[in-house]
Amino acid sequence: ILGISHRYKGQYGLSENFFEEALRIRNRLADSAGVASVYNNLSFLMVERGEFLQAVQYGLKAIRFWERSGERHQLYAPYLNIASAYTENRDYEKAIAFNRKALEIARAYDDPGSVLQAGSGLATTLYENKQYDSAYHYYNQALHYSQVLQDSIAMASTYQALGDILRIKKQTDASMDMVDQSIAIYQSMLDSMGLFFLI
Repeated sequence: ILGISHRYKGQYGLSENFFEEALRIRNRLADSAGVASVYNNLSFLMVERGEFLQAVQYGLKAIRFWERSGERHQLYAPYLNIASAYTENRDYEKAIAFNRKALEIARAYDDPGSVLQAGSGLATTLYENKQYDSAYHYYNQALHYSQVLQDSIAMASTYQALGDILRIKKQTDASMDMVDQSIAIYQSMLDSMGLFFLI
């Protein structure tokens, strides 16, 4: 918990120290699932720090330990972290492959929250690689899951992304409709930051 708290504050060195201490404890306890969770947190941390090779290495360790523990439903998370690392490093082919695997796992366990997260990740990577039709497809799926979960932030950001793709495709009216829906959600949340980003 302390590692995550310091990560949120941008105190990455302190965060890493707490995660490494947690890793030593989990290893002494022979807690494979706990070890996997710490490696997954370290992978996420390394993505935020821009240390992409280290993020991939930690992510692969998380996969190995979660497979060992039998908690395969958790595997989507390190696959997503690895995909994020490759996306940030602009290695889109690998990023898309790991994103697809994350989505496959999330769907296999029928977890709407995981499917939303994995689908949005894949859509974002496809968008950044200028595969707009495929990105639009997965953003639409993500929108469905965000509505099922009544996740306002995810809905607003997905409408925004869909609007951006439609703008690129010169479908101005449809684009504005998506943006208007995004703005309406942000307004209902009184989220001035979101409105500023759109405006």
